[in-house]
Amino acid sequence: MRDRSSVDDRARRRLGPRRAFDIDWALEIGERLFRERGYDLVGVAALTEAMDIVAPSFYAAFGSKAEFFKQVLLRYDAKAPQLSDLLKGGTSVLEALDAMLSSAIHGYVACPSGRGCLVLESARSGSGAVFAETMVNKHWSRVRAFIAAEHAALSDRAADAVMTTMFGLSACARAGWPLQRLMDAKEVALAGLGCLLGETDDGRPIHGTCIGAQS
Repeated sequence: MRDRSSVDDRARRRLGPRRAFDIDWALEIGERLFRERGYDLVGVAALTEAMDIVAPSFYAAFGSKAEFFKQVLLRYDAKAPQLSDLLKGGTSVLEALDAMLSSAIHGYVACPSGRGCLVLESARSGSGAVFAETMVNKHWSRVRAFIAAEHAALSDRAADAVMTTMFGLSACARAGWPLQRLMDAKEVALAGLGCLLGETDDGRPIHGTCIGAQS
C-alpha cells in the first residue's frame, strides 16, 4: 500500500511552498489557467489544486467560478495599458489607434502558453462569454467616442473596423503567428482605417478618394 503522505509531499513540492491565501495570487493563477485552456475546460478542482486550497475556501473567497472569472478578467484588463493613456488628445486618431493596436499585439504574445487576448478569446464562445462580451462592448464604446471627436460620421464604422482587427490579431496570435507578422497585419489594417478616415498616421489628410471611404 502506497504511503499517502509521500504522495501529498510530492504534490506540495510541485506546487511550491504553502503560502497565506492571497487573492491577487489566486487571480494570477486563474488567469494563467484560463488563458491556457479556456473557461469551460478549467474546473474548480483544477483551480483549487493549483492554488493548493480546498473547494470550501475557494467558494468562501469568490462565491463561484463565474464570479472568480469575472474578477480575473477585471484584473487582466486593469493590468493592460489603459485606453485613456493610449487614445490621447494631441495625436492624430490614426497615431493613437496605432499605439493601441501595437500595445495590444505585444500583450497577445506575452504569454507563450496562452497567447491572444483573454477577454476577446473568452467573448467568442463558452460559458464565460457573457461578462467578456460586456467588456468588449465597453471597449468598443470608448474607441468610438475617441474617434467621434474628430470623425463623428464615421465613428461607428471605424470602431467596428478596430474591434474586428483586434479580434483577428488575437486569434492569429493564439494560432502562433510571430510578432512581426502580427505587426505587419496591423499596418495593413491601419492603412484601411486611414483611407476610411481620410488621414495618414501623422495626421495629414489624404487627398483623393479611397474605395469605401464614401458614406
